[in-house]
Formats: sequence, structure tokens, C-alpha cells
Amino acid sequence: MAMSTHRAWVFKKTKTSGVRDDNYKLVDVCLASSAAPIYRSLAAIKNPDSKHEQIEVFADGGLWANNPVMVGMLDALMNAENGQPIEIFSLGTCSRPEGEEISPTKVHRSMLQWKLGADVAPLSITAQEFAFDNMARMFANVLSKCGKEVHHVRFPQQKIPASKLEYLGLDDSRPEAMNALMSQASTDADMVKSACDDARNPQGQLIHNLMMSLPPMPETGIPKELFE
Repeated sequence: MAMSTHRAWVFKKTKTSGVRDDNYKLVDVCLASSAAPIYRSLAAIKNPDSKHEQIEVFADGGLWANNPVMVGMLDALMNAENGQPIEIFSLGTCSRPEGEEISPTKVHRSMLQWKLGADVAPLSITAQEFAFDNMARMFANVLSKCGKEVHHVRFPQQKIPASKLEYLGLDDSRPEAMNALMSQASTDADMVKSACDDARNPQGQLIHNLMMSLPPMPETGIPKELFE
């Protein structure tokens, strides 16, 4: 999100996107896309096409599209050839369970009780993430009825055990938090593999075909012991 205009800035390079983003470095795009307010600083990125050292300041795109599935679907529709099927795969980020029970006597919250607004952001982001996922599914169904083959698949994931909830903070980099995340990732990977191995699971077969079509991972030079 560009702070100079408070408008979305979607970095992309497609046949319909023009040349605005062609020369941005991937590392700068990642910094701009992960500049989560409160958790880290905004991202000041040099415009590679400016002759006057122009700097653009960005905030995390999650403020606008924490779940970017609709953005991806629209881009795919604009760039797909006639008759070309579209497959959209969504991979979550281990979100913590949301929701709360509020008694009628506690509905009058002051600014302090909302933690000066800090508690509003997660509420908005979670609602947005759920809404976009459902809209994408309904949109894909409508397009399929109109003769456009569109599939929206979300990688399956297990519910987060209560014992791991304390480790899911966005700014938690403790070793035990890293271990908890890797453990949950391993559990989810097993669940995805089970879906892929089930010939009767259409979404599992789409994920399987995606994985089989990917090129081999290059050698990283990182000792494999670090991944064990």
C-alpha cells in the first residue's frame, strides 16, 4: 500500500500490467509487502525508474487485501486465453483461532479498552480474510456455470492446538515459537499429502498436479542438518 496516496499498489508483471513495476528488485517488493504497521517500520523504497532519487513509502498490503485471492483471480481472468482453465491455490499462514464471547454489559468499550485501536486491526483483518475466501469460492462457482473453468483450492490445515496458541504472535521469534510453527507445518504437510494420495479427492488431485508440475528445487548450499 502506497502511503503517499493511501491506495493499493500491487506489484506485478503480466501482459496487462504495464511496465511500472518491471525494474523493482524482489527484495524491495518483499520489504514493501511485509511492512506491517506497529510490528515493524514502513518500507522506504527507491523508485528504480526515477532520475531524482524518488522514494516511495509502503505499508503492508495486508491492510488492504490480507487474503489476496480475489486480486489473483481477477488478474488470472484478465490474462488467461479464451478457454484456458484457471486454478488458484491459497496457502494460509497458520492464523490463530478468532472470535470472542462478549456479555451485553461489556459492549460499551472506550478507546483504552480497544487498546487505542490496536484490537480493531486484527478484527478487521480476520473478517476480511474470511470474506475474500468465501467470495472467491462463490465467484469461481458462478464463472464455472457460465462456461469458464475456474478452480479455487485452499491448502488444508489442521486446527491449531491450544498448547501452540501462545507462539503464533507475528513478532514472536523465540526458538520455541519457531519449533511450534515447524511442527504445525509438518502436521499440515501430512494432511495435504493424504489429500494428494486420495484419488477420489478432487482438490487433493489439483494440489498433486501442481506439485508435480513444479521444477526441482535448486541446491541452496545450506547444510541439510539445519532442516532436521
